[in-house]
Amino acid sequence: HRGDAGRQLGVGAQPQAPAVAGARQVAALEATLAETRRGRPPLAVITGDAGVGKSRLAERIATAARRQGALVLSGRFYDYVGSRPPPLETFLAMIDDRTRPVTDRGTWTSLDQVGAGQRWSAFAAITDQLAGQAAGRPMVIVLDDLHCATRLDLELLDHVHRTLGPRGTMVLATARSGDAGVDFASWRAGRGVDLLEVPLAGFGEAEVRAWIEGAFHGLRITPIETRQLLRASGGNPFALVEI
Repeated sequence: HRGDAGRQLGVGAQPQAPAVAGARQVAALEATLAETRRGRPPLAVITGDAGVGKSRLAERIATAARRQGALVLSGRFYDYVGSRPPPLETFLAMIDDRTRPVTDRGTWTSLDQVGAGQRWSAFAAITDQLAGQAAGRPMVIVLDDLHCATRLDLELLDHVHRTLGPRGTMVLATARSGDAGVDFASWRAGRGVDLLEVPLAGFGEAEVRAWIEGAFHGLRITPIETRQLLRASGGNPFALVEI
């Protein structure tokens, strides 16, 4: 449903979703990217509600990394069971030759199916393949919706970060603040100082007004219209675009 302010703003072309990240969030991630070249950076996770701009901020950092000559690899986890890839598949999909560690029991569906030694061997093989693709260049691994990752994926992520971080690899993930499952919540609590969380929040009244007036050049909206848009969108930038 469009409110009065939304009707007054109707135009033929829809504006792009606004960026939410402020200077502090961008600076924190750019500093982590710079640290990647000097040693082991923290594992960075951008957190926030759905649609608040986490993936857009991650792509901004990935673009900066590419411009600096880094290899960028991307993967995604899914919250729907029907769309969820098998454990490790998100990482295996990043490997060119699709080398797949297997066990006698076939595809892994839980940590209990294989012993610690086999898991470590598989983790090492996947990590070596990722490092080989970088061929000595810095590397950035971007993982969307990490809150949907399995415990096995999170263990592999720890191994990749421990092993490749000192060799010039940054791990950058996104995660929803309120949708964390048991596996992600436990992993998150155990990371300590090794985890850099970069929270994103939605727009406030001033940001809504600034974006509307910037997206629709020459348009001025009243405080009442601004508050109507803020209530209708909840401060979520993608919801604001749709109104």
